[in-house]
Amino acid sequence: MRCLILLVLLVAGHAAAQYSPAASEVLALAPRLEAFAGSRANFESLGAGLRVGRQVTLVTITPDGMREIVSFTAADPLSAEESARVLENARYHLLDRGRATPSGWDIALVLMGHMDITPSGPVRQPGLLAPADPRKPMVLSLRPFAGSPANYRSLMRGLTQGSPVMLADPVDARFKERFTPQCVLPEAQARQVLIAAAERLAKQHIGDPAVDELRAAVVRVLEVKCSAAAGS
Repeated sequence: MRCLILLVLLVAGHAAAQYSPAASEVLALAPRLEAFAGSRANFESLGAGLRVGRQVTLVTITPDGMREIVSFTAADPLSAEESARVLENARYHLLDRGRATPSGWDIALVLMGHMDITPSGPVRQPGLLAPADPRKPMVLSLRPFAGSPANYRSLMRGLTQGSPVMLADPVDARFKERFTPQCVLPEAQARQVLIAAAERLAKQHIGDPAVDELRAAVVRVLEVKCSAAAGS
């Protein structure tokens, strides 16, 4: 039993070590928030951003293959307890609306508030936090993740069915990249692989990757995912 407890503590410590101290404090108080955020990078941005009062940036890949990037900043920094409480409250709000796996935009709307259009005119719905700039509480941008809808469909079909993936350059279709996934993943995990690939490219300051860069990033993330699945 002592060995089992030690193993659990080591695993928990390893997970927390992947985050900044500010985000780790929030994770220790509410572990379910990691999955709620959609990715490790999103949770780091949420946990640390709310703790120290800096801009939060959340990246989501939409079902139609767009890379959705939403940014916002709360008016004041929060303690670890306040951050965990606010994010758990947001999680419950979205669960009540049937959003068990919310996008970054969904999370931002709950936290920063939004406008509802009613028969009598627009009505401001307050959020769980006050925005640093009430005139522009959020900034949203949408960009094609894979260069084209066809590339995204090919990626998702390949990852979920194990079929060959073909990526064509959106400007010159003569340039193509092909690969066959090493394992088959459920749709939710396949999308997580693509999010992780997008984060990998972002760290390399590649916002609009060429098809060879996209292939390399997806294959690298997929190798780790498939290896972990084979060893479990």
